[in-house]
Amino acid sequence: MIGIMTLFRAVNYGTVLQVYALQQFLNELGIENEVIDYRCEHIENLYGAKPIVSIRHLKTFLKQLKEMPLKAKSRKLFDQFLDENLNKSRSLNREMLNGFSKRYSAIITGSDQVWNLSLSGGDLSYALDFVTDDNIKKLSYSASLGPAILNQEDVTKLKPCLNKFDYISVREETGINQIIEMTGKKPVLDADPTALLDICTWNNLANASSLEYNNYIFVYIMQPSEILYDVAEKLSKEYNCNIYSICMVNNDRKLGTSVKGSSIVDFIWLIKNAKYVVTNSFHGLMMSIRFHKDFYWALQKGKNMSNPRFDMLDKLYGINDRRCDSSDLYKMCKPLNWKNIEKVLENQRCIAESHIHEMLDLK
Repeated sequence: MIGIMTLFRAVNYGTVLQVYALQQFLNELGIENEVIDYRCEHIENLYGAKPIVSIRHLKTFLKQLKEMPLKAKSRKLFDQFLDENLNKSRSLNREMLNGFSKRYSAIITGSDQVWNLSLSGGDLSYALDFVTDDNIKKLSYSASLGPAILNQEDVTKLKPCLNKFDYISVREETGINQIIEMTGKKPVLDADPTALLDICTWNNLANASSLEYNNYIFVYIMQPSEILYDVAEKLSKEYNCNIYSICMVNNDRKLGTSVKGSSIVDFIWLIKNAKYVVTNSFHGLMMSIRFHKDFYWALQKGKNMSNPRFDMLDKLYGINDRRCDSSDLYKMCKPLNWKNIEKVLENQRCIAESHIHEMLDLK
């Protein structure tokens, strides 16, 4: 039995899609596996419905109090998808991980930003620090460290853990250099799991949605972006399209009809059936690529942003042809070569299968 250790409990569409895809891909390869249902305290608090600040911070407290119904709805919908679509272990806390790990011959951590400690509140469980039995293989698949350059404090914490890994696979080329510097080991490069599944699998999930919107632009925002808001409104006016939006961060600017709190299958449907997708989300771009959507995107800003992910997507799929550094540039965007992109995706699937066989010593 193989265990999958990842940040799957975050109320984040990409986080859920990547763990679903990784498990499905392992299933297709005939590898018995389950997702380790670890309840990271930081993640549970961050994505729970209750306010995470005290009443002493009155303005923030009241704002979080107002958001409780929507957060509770989202948590319920995400849990429902996870329960219905994943093979999981029983729920575990930090103290239970070491003893429970002995049921596995190997544990794979990944994909997504499992080694970005700012996302997990510094929890090293995703670096498999709880695995003390040398007979249990410590592996990663398409793991990401997040920022192109880690701060020294995080390097100090991660280094002893990653040194004990038997096989390391990362998602971005910047991760290769960081791992080499920390461990002296050269990791392999692998695609995000959402690139691995046949499009029929994603279509089947989308078809489970009951939405019936027509002629619309879907806006999916992970960080406020006036550029992308302007692009969406210009497209809406030019093509007489409605806008449906999911902003995962607080946004003072109203943008069409908010569908925040949508289920996983509704999210996939919204991308599949959109006339255009406007996003600064990594997985928003990945799913747009999978469905051959015309998308527009812009870089996230800030020193802690994980922009190496976008560099990787451009190298593989040429997404800079759809990048908007100002709202006027959307008319300059070029069509992507979907035939070439599908060839890249097929090659990525073959490489991933080879690496997974190699890390698990499968013939």
